[in-house]
Amino acid sequence: MNIPLNVGRLVAVAAVGFVTAWPRSGSAQVVLADTVDLSLEEAYRIAGLHNPAYRRALNDVSLNSAQTRTTWLTRVLPRLSLDVLNTNYSGRLTAQATDFFGNPIENPESNYVFSSYTSQNASLTWNIQGASLFHNLERQRLTNADRALAGEGALWGLRSNVRRQFFSASREAELLRLERDLLQERRVDHDLAERLFELAAITRVDLLNAELEIEQQALNIQSQDGRYQRSLLTLRTTLGEIGLPPIRLAGEPQPVFDPSGLDAESLVRTAMDRNLDIRQARAAVTSASHAVSESRASWWPNLSARFDVGRFTQTRGSKALFDLTSDDDLQSQLSLQLSIPFFNNYFQNSYDIQAAKVQVDNRSEDLRNARLFAEEQVRGNLMTLNNQYETYRLAQRSHDIAQEARRLAREEYRLGTRTFTELRDIIEQERNAARQVIEAQYGFVDALVSVEEAVGTPVNPRFSMTGGR
Repeated sequence: MNIPLNVGRLVAVAAVGFVTAWPRSGSAQVVLADTVDLSLEEAYRIAGLHNPAYRRALNDVSLNSAQTRTTWLTRVLPRLSLDVLNTNYSGRLTAQATDFFGNPIENPESNYVFSSYTSQNASLTWNIQGASLFHNLERQRLTNADRALAGEGALWGLRSNVRRQFFSASREAELLRLERDLLQERRVDHDLAERLFELAAITRVDLLNAELEIEQQALNIQSQDGRYQRSLLTLRTTLGEIGLPPIRLAGEPQPVFDPSGLDAESLVRTAMDRNLDIRQARAAVTSASHAVSESRASWWPNLSARFDVGRFTQTRGSKALFDLTSDDDLQSQLSLQLSIPFFNNYFQNSYDIQAAKVQVDNRSEDLRNARLFAEEQVRGNLMTLNNQYETYRLAQRSHDIAQEARRLAREEYRLGTRTFTELRDIIEQERNAARQVIEAQYGFVDALVSVEEAVGTPVNPRFSMTGGR
């Protein structure tokens, strides 16, 4: 029986409504009992506790207090040395002696002579050369500041990586959901194609193409799921917690906003103070300048002071062995030594000072280069951010148009003025537009992170790398 094509399409209208009303079996997500809902703030917290690179930076910072105490006790304050007990018992056999004129003769009393002694001693030593005490304290302060700055940089870099990887995994999850939704559309198309084929509205080739679309979409889902799992693995590695159970990303508001209100000049000025590379380069200049002062200290007089106090007991035989009772053999000594090393290794000292000055000049050039590079990064990344926002806006507009076109195409299909193949193509165009929106949305997030890295501080008060809203 031959049914006119328009009649076949009208008959298929009921099938369209019936098939689209079927529940989507793949829309319900099974949640494992041991799955963790991971928010961005929780990801920050876990990474701060377990990321190996950041933990190493914190371990280095923990040395500050111990090394500061060591500097005070060994390089600033007088050093204390204490010998609690030094006792000895020895014997000596002298086979030869000397006569009145110093000639060697045989010792008439060739016997062992035993002796013993016991001593205790305490000493204080102090060495000063110019302003070396202040130089040592300043060097320690600079070292502590360098470690603290390195720790701050490690934290800032860690948060940047976590944020990028978190939203990268979120993007792959969004794309995976989109592919799964499209699979449901393909199945609806296939069911409708079967009914149209039964009504002789389409050919066997159209039905096979509908089946092929399902298989191709299943392959797309497989590939996208692999990318999603790989992004989760990268995020888990950065978090650093070995026993972390399977994770499911919690919904996070997307930090998409109009960046036209961000002033490039203001951001550049902020970067000159907050950019980590600039701050590290500035610290290197300060350290090199202090090294010049340390080198010049070699010209100053050197004062060494030593004070000793103790007791010493020595007797024949073993009476003085472990003798701690005598009080009449105390002794003390104070010694001062002043030397002027001005001409000691004069040329080497002059070279060391000049080399230290060259290091200051080189570190100053590094600082200037860091400022130039930071300004380039701020301006360039801000341009990228504006472009990404415009891309997102256009993609969103395109998606709105594609959704409206899809709605109208379905109406036209119900009226019989558009073919099934044309409808399927319009649905695919709408899905491609949806993918572009997702890519543009997360591209904006990545560009925002790059701007904040260059500036060295959050640029959007609602969303930042320092955590959430």
